[in-house]
Amino acid sequence: MLLIGLAGSPALVVAQDNEVCLPVDDEIQVCKHYFEGNSIDLPVRTVLDSFGPACEHLVVDVLQRQGVMLVDLREPQKFNAKQCATMNSVVVDLPDVRSEVDVLVRLSIPESTHAPEVIAVRVYPDNLLEPLRKFATQHSLVVFDQEGELMNFFDRNEIDYLSRFNKTTEVSVALLVNPTDPERLLEGRGFQSAVILKEQVFDLPQVRAVLTNGRRRVYVEMPLMHDLHTSPLAQKALQDIIHLATNPLSTHRG
Repeated sequence: MLLIGLAGSPALVVAQDNEVCLPVDDEIQVCKHYFEGNSIDLPVRTVLDSFGPACEHLVVDVLQRQGVMLVDLREPQKFNAKQCATMNSVVVDLPDVRSEVDVLVRLSIPESTHAPEVIAVRVYPDNLLEPLRKFATQHSLVVFDQEGELMNFFDRNEIDYLSRFNKTTEVSVALLVNPTDPERLLEGRGFQSAVILKEQVFDLPQVRAVLTNGRRRVYVEMPLMHDLHTSPLAQKALQDIIHLATNPLSTHRG
């Protein structure tokens, strides 16, 4: 998992299994990322083992951060020694949200010397793709994807695109997924900007934006397709990449 930031562009997040750690405040990080309305099993065994015998008085609170306030999402749950010894996870019903929200699961032992342990998850609205959907209705996108993964994703999420990239069509953005010869594919075709995505990463994921003859090319090396359907971070990364391709301030002349 990696967090990539480019000068003059949004942050690009590369994540595996919806996991990348970002700061919530000075003491808490959020490492798990989910869409709203889901019920998840949150692993807690490591935390419970650290409590030792005191775990027989375990209390679990589920809180939602609203600005500087914490709001209970449900009544606190209490567990006895037998339950605490055998449980590996806590079921958390994620709320419906309008924007990104942090949900904090607090495990504590009242009236003990053990400090509470907090596990944070970030919850995202299910309309996360709305900016891309709106962009695609106002600009022409063409997708070249021999495996069809990106086209399938666009179809399922009702994102407009063209599937034919010929020399008579002028498009705003050309999205090329794992092309064997991207420069030959782009030669003689009309486009304002192009994203060349290669999922085979030999070292670290890379993003490079270049302006050549008035046209912007963004070269991306990162695994992205596999997680697009389920990962809010992958969906944000895709939109950030397209933003980078259409933002002239983010490119370097080459």
